[in-house]
Amino acid sequence: MKIDCKQLNKDLKKLESQVADFEVLYGKSAGKKKNLQDLLDLKKEIKKLIDSIENQLSSNLERVQAKLDAGRELNKMDLRFLYGFEYEKYGRGYEEDDKLKQILEKRNKKQDLAFVLDCKEDEISLTTEEALSGGIVFHYGDLMDLWKLQTAEDCELPMNMSGTLHLGNVKTTKGLRLPQYIGGDLYLGSLVTAEDLVFPKIIGGQLSLRGLETTKGLNLPKYIGGCLDLVSLETAGDLELPDFVGGDVYLNNLPQQEKQKLREKYPNLKIK
Repeated sequence: MKIDCKQLNKDLKKLESQVADFEVLYGKSAGKKKNLQDLLDLKKEIKKLIDSIENQLSSNLERVQAKLDAGRELNKMDLRFLYGFEYEKYGRGYEEDDKLKQILEKRNKKQDLAFVLDCKEDEISLTTEEALSGGIVFHYGDLMDLWKLQTAEDCELPMNMSGTLHLGNVKTTKGLRLPQYIGGDLYLGSLVTAEDLVFPKIIGGQLSLRGLETTKGLNLPKYIGGCLDLVSLETAGDLELPDFVGGDVYLNNLPQQEKQKLREKYPNLKIK
């Protein structure tokens, strides 16, 4: 089961608003009592799950800090936790915790990540220049500077990266080889077609394909942690959606009949 604590907190706030609105509209109406209780029970379950995740997170932070205070070396499990690889347990973005970031500020990131990923330190990048130098196994951070590119034909992108990849002005898939894993968002909003483009298996944040006009040859990732933006599609064609999308799936221009068919086919996804 993949859990996103950030999304759970958003869901909880939305639910709290619904409960408040419900009480204003219906008060203590006997006929609506069960509906209100269902909302309250769901709110309780979500809060319980959030508390459980946050307690596990706190416990692991304390364990790592205790090791560091005692001058002990961190093992791979500790480092995987620190650098955000344990997203399936704690939800994406947990590595943004303030205490965790304070620990990371003092770490040799290249050395840590090379140890975790069983590669050389020069196969880890921390800057855009390093990331595009070739032969990079893992980039730690975002690649936002690439938004100016209109083609990625001459770019050798990292095999994997922890943050966001912004290729919002790239207009062709020619020569475009995406990382196998992207921990943040992926912006490809200027593509009209993504035929035969190989997407990462996992995108931790949102995937923006807002300019896409056809589903021909489109093979979306299996996992998208945030929203999926396909607002320009006017027909679903042979569209196959991911197994998991943490946010909304935006298909604003699709006819309602086609949207309804997709909702029935993918009941677990929030199709707008």
